[in-house]
Amino acid sequence: MTGRCSIKRALLMVLLMLGTLAVQAQQITVKGVIRDATDNSPIPGASVVVKNTTKGTITDYEGQFSIVANENDVLLISFIGYVSQEIAATDNVQILLESDTRELDDVVVIGYGTVKKSDA
Repeated sequence: MTGRCSIKRALLMVLLMLGTLAVQAQQITVKGVIRDATDNSPIPGASVVVKNTTKGTITDYEGQFSIVANENDVLLISFIGYVSQEIAATDNVQILLESDTRELDDVVVIGYGTVKKSDA
């Protein structure tokens, strides 16, 4: 009787372990390139972050990046002077960032503080 119970317990443990493996999300390596939408030039130093995590990377000199993410994750793409994007994590991605056309105020930096250009 105790032999049958231990076999049942062992089988139950194996089934539970196999079940937890299937539930875990599949991780993929997302590789891609980020380019300027107007002239198709690479954007070095752009930020690529997995949304709601601390995992992130930046693009190299040729605008290329690689990051490990789960299949259902969303990537946040951003760079100063461009409109940020959110994309689904897939194997290979090509991202075109649009220039942010919002006008910034001119600022002149002086030795003891800052003032607007119109005030200088």
